[in-house]
Amino acid sequence: PIKHKQKSIMSETAPWEVETPANESSWACDDFEERVAELCRKAAEPHSRLIVLTDFDRTLSAYKGKDGRPCDECHDIVLNHCRPDDSWKSDVAEFWKATGLKLSSSTSDVNKVELCEWFWNTSNDLMQRHHLSRDDLRQALDATNTVLRPGTRELFQECEAAGVPVIISSAGLADVLEGILRRGGVDLPPPPPPGAGGPQPGVLVYS
Repeated sequence: PIKHKQKSIMSETAPWEVETPANESSWACDDFEERVAELCRKAAEPHSRLIVLTDFDRTLSAYKGKDGRPCDECHDIVLNHCRPDDSWKSDVAEFWKATGLKLSSSTSDVNKVELCEWFWNTSNDLMQRHHLSRDDLRQALDATNTVLRPGTRELFQECEAAGVPVIISSAGLADVLEGILRRGGVDLPPPPPPGAGGPQPGVLVYS
């Protein structure tokens, strides 16, 4: 069966925890192989309109990292493993503290959507204010435990061979996503050279 894992925006180093509910939703796909075969047939048809649209964190990336702990999500990689200076570390600590306080008071779905918007906007503003560079991101990638879910490289290979575009729509950063994909053996275009501007939004299209 294919299990649906509840995602979290929380850091492993944050001073608070949220447990996954005991009645976590799951679903089984009994005809998975048949569905895959049908998609492959459609992809092989002339003028196929089939595309693959996917998230990244704990979708293409695995749930457990190379150290056996839950994989860092994209913003965890940047916030917890970039070390440009002491003021950055201080601001990140304050950010996680504020996130914990907001999370503890978010009860409704509306509150949670607002929290997500606040989280992404505030963390991205933090990165811009501290002028994080691509070199900073590369160092963070070296330190993270995040790995690809088994079969991700083969997915990209099959899609490329069939001419099926792959779109990754993520709230993360393109540089981080592509760094993890390359490290997992996915054949991507060359990365931007050092000094080629700041991090880019995490919406990637491969065709």
